[in-house]
This record gives sequence, C-alpha cells and structure tokens, in this order.
Amino acid sequence: LQNLWETILTKKELLHTMIAGLKEEAIIVSVDSPAWRYQMSLKKDKLLQAIQKGFPEIKKIIFRIGKVQ
Repeated sequence: LQNLWETILTKKELLHTMIAGLKEEAIIVSVDSPAWRYQMSLKKDKLLQAIQKGFPEIKKIIFRIGKVQ
C-alpha cells in the first residue's frame, strides 16, 4: 500500500502526508496542516479510485492532522 501511495502522489504531497494505518475498510492518512488536509480532501475520490485498483477492500480515506515523518 505504501508503494502505491508513493506512485499516486506528487513529491510535494508526499512531504506533507503519511499513511498512519488501516482501520476496518479505511486507510488513515496523517497530514501536517489543515491546509494540506483540505488539499488532499479535494483529491480524495481520485486517490481512492487509484488505491482500489490494487486494494479493492479499501472503501474510504480518512485524513487526520498529525505528525508526518
């Protein structure tokens, strides 16, 4: 899942996001600011479609503000 995430995001987006985990049918993504949470939410549907090609069991993406390494 991490490898797929790195291929569907831009380098800039990768600097501000990090997969934090999985919960049931959702991927939890940490973002480092409210601005990036908003930016990523605009792409949510497109990102989910790309993820579901490799991981059809993922039904949603949850963006949370938190630490990004």
